[in-house]
Amino acid sequence: VFGSFLVFVGAYYANTQLDLDVPPQVIAYATQACFALSFAGITWGVLSTSWDEETEGSLLGTEQVGRNVAMMRDGMARGRAAAEEENAEIEAADDGVLMSREMLERDKARRARKSDSKLPPIV
Repeated sequence: VFGSFLVFVGAYYANTQLDLDVPPQVIAYATQACFALSFAGITWGVLSTSWDEETEGSLLGTEQVGRNVAMMRDGMARGRAAAEEENAEIEAADDGVLMSREMLERDKARRARKSDSKLPPIV
């Protein structure tokens, strides 16, 4: 991010003090390249981190990337499965089938809010 700022300062200096005509496209591409490199660096830093405090990692952390990507995919799959299960339970509750105590409580609260409403129902 700091490199992108330096690109703008350098382009300003080159245009005003050195009388060089730097095309705006060059400045835009250089700025985007700096942002892309910083994003890649942050991503690599997260993926190459060793989450085990007892184990000392290497300089680049290449042995940790595969393990961390696998953990990330596993977490996403578990989250997706939990969301699908919750959606199925909500759809079943809409049909009148309450599959858990949590859905029973949600249904009671929803019905209480409906009955407490002073406004006519929206059709």
